[in-house]
Amino acid sequence: MMKALDLSPNAEWKARFRASNVMWAKIASRNPATIRMIEAAGFDFAFIDMEHSGFSFETVADMCDTARRYGIAPIVRVPQVEYAFVSRALDCGAKGII
Repeated sequence: MMKALDLSPNAEWKARFRASNVMWAKIASRNPATIRMIEAAGFDFAFIDMEHSGFSFETVADMCDTARRYGIAPIVRVPQVEYAFVSRALDCGAKGII
Protein backbone atom coordinates (compact mmCIF):
# COMPACT_ATOMS: atom_id res chain seq x y z
CA MET A 1 0.00 0.00 0.00
CA MET A 2 1.42 3.38 -0.98
CA LYS A 3 1.54 6.18 1.54
CA ALA A 4 2.09 9.86 1.02
CA LEU A 5 5.11 11.44 2.64
CA ASP A 6 5.81 15.13 2.92
CA LEU A 7 9.55 15.32 2.22
CA SER A 8 9.88 18.97 3.15
CA PRO A 9 11.66 19.76 6.41
CA ASN A 10 9.17 19.68 9.24
CA ALA A 11 9.03 19.13 12.97
CA GLU A 12 8.26 15.40 12.72
CA TRP A 13 11.29 14.66 10.51
CA LYS A 14 13.57 16.86 12.60
CA ALA A 15 12.45 15.09 15.76
CA ARG A 16 13.00 11.66 14.21
CA PHE A 17 16.52 12.61 13.10
CA ARG A 18 17.37 14.01 16.52
CA ALA A 19 16.06 10.85 18.18
CA SER A 20 18.09 8.71 15.74
CA ASN A 21 14.88 6.91 14.90
CA VAL A 22 15.40 7.00 11.14
CA MET A 23 16.17 3.90 9.10
CA TRP A 24 17.83 3.90 5.70
CA ALA A 25 19.05 1.34 3.19
CA LYS A 26 21.80 1.44 0.57
CA ILE A 27 20.61 0.15 -2.78
CA ALA A 28 22.90 -2.13 -4.73
CA SER A 29 20.29 -3.51 -7.14
CA ARG A 30 19.12 -1.84 -10.33
CA ASN A 31 15.64 -3.22 -9.85
CA PRO A 32 13.14 -0.58 -8.66
CA ALA A 33 11.29 -3.40 -6.85
CA THR A 34 14.04 -3.08 -4.23
CA ILE A 35 12.38 0.19 -3.20
CA ARG A 36 9.13 -1.67 -2.51
CA MET A 37 11.00 -4.07 -0.23
CA ILE A 38 12.64 -1.15 1.57
CA GLU A 39 9.23 0.47 2.15
CA ALA A 40 7.74 -2.80 3.40
CA ALA A 41 10.61 -3.10 5.88
CA GLY A 42 9.79 0.34 7.28
CA PHE A 43 12.78 2.30 6.04
CA ASP A 44 12.56 6.10 5.78
CA PHE A 45 14.98 6.76 2.92
CA ALA A 46 16.99 4.97 0.28
CA PHE A 47 20.63 5.69 -0.43
CA ILE A 48 21.20 5.34 -4.19
CA ASP A 49 24.95 5.14 -4.81
CA MET A 50 26.14 6.25 -8.25
CA GLU A 51 29.76 6.61 -7.12
CA HIS A 52 30.43 2.92 -6.49
CA SER A 53 27.95 1.42 -8.93
CA GLY A 54 27.19 1.52 -12.60
CA PHE A 55 23.82 3.20 -12.12
CA SER A 56 22.86 5.42 -15.03
CA PHE A 57 20.74 8.52 -14.62
CA GLU A 58 17.90 6.59 -16.23
CA THR A 59 18.14 3.95 -13.50
CA VAL A 60 18.34 6.65 -10.83
CA ALA A 61 15.25 8.37 -12.25
CA ASP A 62 13.30 5.06 -12.17
CA MET A 63 14.39 4.41 -8.59
CA CYS A 64 13.60 7.97 -7.45
CA ASP A 65 10.16 7.78 -9.06
CA THR A 66 9.42 4.48 -7.35
CA ALA A 67 10.73 5.79 -4.03
CA ARG A 68 8.46 8.84 -4.17
CA ARG A 69 5.44 6.66 -4.96
CA TYR A 70 6.16 4.53 -1.88
CA GLY A 71 6.92 7.40 0.49
CA ILE A 72 10.67 6.77 0.65
CA ALA A 73 13.04 9.75 0.34
CA PRO A 74 15.63 9.01 -2.39
CA ILE A 75 19.12 10.26 -1.48
CA VAL A 76 21.69 10.01 -4.30
CA ARG A 77 25.47 9.89 -4.00
CA VAL A 78 26.76 11.35 -7.25
CA PRO A 79 30.02 10.10 -8.82
CA GLN A 80 31.68 13.53 -8.58
CA VAL A 81 30.70 16.79 -6.93
CA GLU A 82 30.16 18.69 -10.16
CA TYR A 83 27.20 20.76 -11.27
CA ALA A 84 26.34 18.38 -14.13
CA PHE A 85 26.04 15.36 -11.82
CA VAL A 86 24.25 17.15 -9.00
CA SER A 87 21.73 18.90 -11.23
CA ARG A 88 20.93 15.73 -13.19
CA ALA A 89 20.42 13.74 -9.98
CA LEU A 90 18.04 16.41 -8.72
CA ASP A 91 16.26 16.38 -12.08
CA CYS A 92 15.86 12.61 -11.65
CA GLY A 93 13.98 13.24 -8.41
CA ALA A 94 16.62 12.98 -5.69
CA LYS A 95 15.51 14.64 -2.45
CA GLY A 96 19.08 14.83 -1.23
CA ILE A 97 22.61 14.68 -2.61
CA ILE A 98 25.71 13.18 -1.02
